Amino acid sequence: MDRPASHRLMISTVWILRIVVGGVFIISGVAKMIDPYGFIYKIQQYLAVWGWDVPESLILVSSVALSGFEFLCGISLAAGSYKRVSVWILTAVMAGMLPLSIYIAIADPVDDCGCFGDFIVISNSLTCLKNVAITVALVWLILYNRRVQGIYWPYLQWIQIALGAVYIAVIGIIGYHEQPLLDFRSYKAGTSLFECGSENGDLRFIYERNGEKHEFAADELPDSSWTYVDRIDHALSEDNALVLYDLDGDTDVTDDVADAMSDGDAMVLLIPDVHKAGVANTYIINELNSYMTSRGGEMMAIIGSDKAAAENWIDMAMAEYPVYLAEATAIKEIARGNMAVVYTKNGIIQWKRTLWSIGDGLIERGADSGGLDSEDMVSGSRRFWAFTALLIGALLFLWGLSRSAIGLRHHFSRKNEKKNVNLQQIEISDNTDPDIMSNKDFTNKDKEDLQ
Repeated sequence: MDRPASHRLMISTVWILRIVVGGVFIISGVAKMIDPYGFIYKIQQYLAVWGWDVPESLILVSSVALSGFEFLCGISLAAGSYKRVSVWILTAVMAGMLPLSIYIAIADPVDDCGCFGDFIVISNSLTCLKNVAITVALVWLILYNRRVQGIYWPYLQWIQIALGAVYIAVIGIIGYHEQPLLDFRSYKAGTSLFECGSENGDLRFIYERNGEKHEFAADELPDSSWTYVDRIDHALSEDNALVLYDLDGDTDVTDDVADAMSDGDAMVLLIPDVHKAGVANTYIINELNSYMTSRGGEMMAIIGSDKAAAENWIDMAMAEYPVYLAEATAIKEIARGNMAVVYTKNGIIQWKRTLWSIGDGLIERGADSGGLDSEDMVSGSRRFWAFTALLIGALLFLWGLSRSAIGLRHHFSRKNEKKNVNLQQIEISDNTDPDIMSNKDFTNKDKEDLQ
């Protein structure tokens, strides 16, 4: 029997909202868990605006928990698992996020909310509208979500959550211990450390003539009647552009360092805040310096602190490599972690890692084994897509297992129904006069009437 059109429309609407709203939370959770440090920096921006002093360890735990929570609730909603619990939990989350997004849209305390990390950057106003739409959709799902079956058998839904938890945990651990598996920032592997975005035509030059200033692209430079003034890399904001200064903090040495790194190998040590740099790491740093020197390369440090802190670091670490100053925001944009290293060839970024993820193994392998160029030094997108493919494959297998379980349950249910009918027929026949039941004139219709 065909279902009414209104019922089919309700089922279709439920599935559309499940997939759309669940997909938003899945993307939000993954984008933030890929880059735990980036989410920590965003939370710290909020706390700085509000004047709250919260330990970074607590921020880390909270950011990881929220990212994983969003992802697991998102995949539950999208698959129709835990139909009542998943919707109510996400509605409770939006009950807190919606007022916050309204406040951000009005007060504009930060540039963007950070809902999707660096993957998708949207304005505060658009974020508010997005949260309103999600809240309305969740309220509708509260009324109708339980009426539509999910894709997994209820007894197997916990396995879906377990698989999702393992996946999101692995992504987060790698992102925190090494670097984000997907890099959505300006300083990606394969780009120049000092002119990110120039390959895409984003490097603009400012020239002046007769008191008038104008921007020109690299392939549209004016004639000699114009005077060169400055250049701007539009791929980076002013706060994120890497500008290096000497230890006095008043001399721009960016061009000199860029020219020195344009030919050969270099290892760049990044320290956004010297006060968070561990003294125990100075040994491996000095070993890296010796290792780079033995390869004919060089090493340098870029510190996001003042002159006094930088000089203190030089004395404490017994640094025999040059040290430069830069804005901490720009350093965090290049690589994540309290201490990170960037390996470049001819000024082009090859890979980025936190210092503690390198260990002594790199140095022990030596230059002959291609330690710096080995595949296991690269935290690229291949591992992310491999992990994602494994998760999708496991969920598809679970779906097949769920369909098989439902089919077996239906089969045995039908079998038991037939068995019960036969038993009832036997019981009725036992209570009926056998002479009547065996009479040739006694038709099947009569037997059915007796039963």
